[in-house]
Amino acid sequence: MTQSLGLTIESISVVCTGSRRGNAGDFPRIYDTLIGPSPYAGRRETWLIIRIRSLANGEALKCRDSAGIAALAATQRIAAALRCRGIRVKVASASEMIELDRRLGTRCLEPANRRWRALRDDSGWRSTYAYRPVDLTSSALGQAWSLPADAITQNLTIGSDGGVTATVTVHTAQPATVPPSVMLQTLPGRQAAAVAASMCIPRPEIRGLGKGRLQRGLIREVGSSGVLLGRSASGDRMSLPLTDPGQHSRVHIAADDAIAKRIVARTAATGERITVHTADASRWDSVRMPNVAITDQPRPARGSTVSVVDGTVQAVPRPRTVISVSPAATPRVSADVEIAQTAPGVVR
Repeated sequence: MTQSLGLTIESISVVCTGSRRGNAGDFPRIYDTLIGPSPYAGRRETWLIIRIRSLANGEALKCRDSAGIAALAATQRIAAALRCRGIRVKVASASEMIELDRRLGTRCLEPANRRWRALRDDSGWRSTYAYRPVDLTSSALGQAWSLPADAITQNLTIGSDGGVTATVTVHTAQPATVPPSVMLQTLPGRQAAAVAASMCIPRPEIRGLGKGRLQRGLIREVGSSGVLLGRSASGDRMSLPLTDPGQHSRVHIAADDAIAKRIVARTAATGERITVHTADASRWDSVRMPNVAITDQPRPARGSTVSVVDGTVQAVPRPRTVISVSPAATPRVSADVEIAQTAPGVVR
């Protein structure tokens, strides 16, 4: 936690936020039965929030232009170290940090939205629970992604003294009356501080939060589990990430319509907002659902995160992910992810 010239980082929060599945329409609930009860994240992104206390670093900051520049330099060094270990990472902009705070619940911090055991926002309730120090293990933390909730936010914070605390915020349509797991402890009266601790602001004190030690070999999943494609030859469920929250990606599906539409529908069930660009709208009628728009125009619907093209209309401007669909046995094309049908009902 010590940087060059004596600069000390107060804490690093590893914040994972996402959901098992989408919430719009009926198909996401059906999809939830397909993925089963095991931990799964249809959408998940991970943020490292690095905090530096200015007063405690007075001597170290004498050699720097400002505390902000020092914080940025430390962030860039940490990002470079992660890249050297094969982890794709980027330093967030100010607008991206503001958007993260909005999604994590800035609105629910208003005094009128605070309750003793939960916070209210425009789409439901956020209830935050604490992990006991004995439960700071890979398996225990992973179980949060099996909880029945509209969204999940996990916060694992490492302090300068090596102590570790962990919380999980569960987003539900109705306020939770009991913890969703026996290993979670309630935080009555401390809900606002617990939610704010995951945001890009000075970390508030959360009274009574148990502190443990960081275990060697602790594993945290940082990205999504992917879209369920089917089962492997051994009978295990097989999923593959098709989207990337950090950069643009291109996916190519060379398969029969039934398989391609199944993958598109399941991508929508994970929570992605999809626009299908086609000159033959009737071909895609079977995938119409709340998060899927079908158009003969090149411009994606507002808020789309994925565009699906079948070769008749191209997406302009392109969203973060573009999925191109072509018949089975089509020659290979350049793509980040390629799914090809090799036999009836079989893809690779």
